Amino acid sequence: MQQCSTLCYGWQPCTTTMHAHAGAKAESTRPLALDDLPRLKYLTACIKESMRMLPVVSIMGRSVGPKPTRIGPYLIPAGTPVAIPLFAIQNTVHNWEAPDQFMPERWLQVGACAGCMHGVCKRAGEGMAAVERKQIY
Repeated sequence: MQQCSTLCYGWQPCTTTMHAHAGAKAESTRPLALDDLPRLKYLTACIKESMRMLPVVSIMGRSVGPKPTRIGPYLIPAGTPVAIPLFAIQNTVHNWEAPDQFMPERWLQVGACAGCMHGVCKRAGEGMAAVERKQIY
């Protein structure tokens, strides 16, 4: 988890710097406190959008479970290693409107991709990683 958080630190300022309008939407002018983090909705949206556009890991490897799995017209045998192209999935017009544009507002919509960051796929330590990403900025 530390390696993932460390890599995220490099992507976020790079993307936010490329898109200066994000800084113009600052939600407060006073110094931030740890208690402020849950209320920083636009910061959270900028982090999610940065990670969508430039994922820390571009391909994720997995193996098919104990039973064969059908994906479209293909039958994948049990135990077969597969690669999931995260960058392609997160940057295609098939999944996102204007995927090449930095639009943190897409994450502020009700029900915006709930499973991507804190929904069904929640992992151990993910909450702490989210706090770490916000604290560095």
